[in-house]
Formats: sequence, structure tokens, C-alpha cells
Amino acid sequence: MAIELELQGRSEADTSVTQSSVRNPVDVSLDATALHAPTSSDVLKKIGRFDLRGVLGWGAFGKVYRAFDSILNREVAIKVPMDSAVKSDAERVQFLKEARAIATINHRNVCQVFEVGEFGDRPYIVMALVPGLSLADALKSRKPPLPQKQVALIIRKIAAALAAAHEKGDCPSRSQTS
Repeated sequence: MAIELELQGRSEADTSVTQSSVRNPVDVSLDATALHAPTSSDVLKKIGRFDLRGVLGWGAFGKVYRAFDSILNREVAIKVPMDSAVKSDAERVQFLKEARAIATINHRNVCQVFEVGEFGDRPYIVMALVPGLSLADALKSRKPPLPQKQVALIIRKIAAALAAAHEKGDCPSRSQTS
């Protein structure tokens, strides 16, 4: 019944980390947002007005840093692609175009983009800092299998976010998923 109410939009079910679905209880406050140990390649200390405080995560495309915006006095997340991911001007322009498209989406399941810019020849995206664990860390900490209700609600939130992106008409993945 809870899933049906959520699907009809009459209830906002909680799909966050709960004690029943986690091996060890976790604190999902903003302070608990996971910082990963820096590596020797994490030499950036500042991007424009943003003071970098640590690495939140990384992948084949780039890194996401926890940072402090000294002008607006708030913590943010900054996504910076690896040099190898934006080798040409065309790739840099495409990254910024996609970031601007994402910034036009206003939906509770899409991370808010505050700013898009470049420092030197590297583009970046400044986003809201979302409290909690990364998806990878959250999945590692859960007891398998996830409850079906929780899976359904998570998938619904992802689908709603994708629908919001597609409604804007300038979704980067539109041609791949339509």
C-alpha cells in the first residue's frame, strides 16, 4: 500500500539508509558525507573562490570534491573531469553544454547545479552537497538483498528524475534512451 501511495504521488516514502537495511547504523548528516583518502594526484586546493576540502568520489571520467564557497558561506560539491576526459576544445564545450542543460532541471531527485565554469582550461560544475553516502558505499553497507519496496521506490525516484530531464528537451542522453 505504501508503494502504491508513493507511485500515485500521495506520499513521499523514505528510501534512505535505515537500520533494518544496513549492516552497521550510519549517520547520514552532512558532516557524515564520505570523504575519501586523498591520493598523490589530488593536488588541487582551490578552484576559483572554492576551497577544496577533500575528495568525495572519483571514476573514469573525473573527481567530485567537497568544497567551501567563501562568498555564500556554504559547502558544495564540485565535479572536475580528468584532463584525459576533455582533451579537445570540442569535448570541453560539450561538457559545459551538458552541465548547463542539467542546471535547467528543477526536480527534487536531481542534484541542483549552482554554477558552471572553467579554471585554466578545465571545466567544472558546482552542485549542492547532498548528505549521506555515495551509492557505492551505501550498497556495500546494506544487507543483501534490498527489500523489494525500497528497490521499487529508488527506481521510481530515478525514473522521475530522468522524466524531468527529458521534459526539458535538452537532455544529453535523450537520443540514447528515447
